[in-house]
Amino acid sequence: MADSQPKPPTKPPNQQINGAGSQTQGVQLLPLITKYFKTAGVLLLAWSAGYFRFSSTWVLIGMFFYVINEEYRKVKSSKRAFAQQAILNEKQAILARVDELPSWMNFSNSKAGIMEFTTSKELCADMLRQHASIL
Repeated sequence: MADSQPKPPTKPPNQQINGAGSQTQGVQLLPLITKYFKTAGVLLLAWSAGYFRFSSTWVLIGMFFYVINEEYRKVKSSKRAFAQQAILNEKQAILARVDELPSWMNFSNSKAGIMEFTTSKELCADMLRQHASIL
């Protein structure tokens, strides 16, 4: 019976405790109003599109160009971020994107911290030379 002290009332979501300790049901008015106006705006746009016989094809064409533009911005932002990272640390930036290289390219051991890549054709020639020197 060490825990005989009364616990303070917990505050459930959307309920407030006033100064006297009684609970009052609270409604958040701002999110409700914004949701109402968003819904009313969408309904008004749908009604006006039908009233003025606006073709939905124009909406689809607009959405197509919007999606293409957003993808272009993402690619451009990604390239910019990679370039900034490459300026700071070139070796890590290149190694981070090795998985994007074609399968026929791989990095050989570098000398003096300089990254060099060789093609599979060069690797085969090196292996043949090493094999011929053993025989």
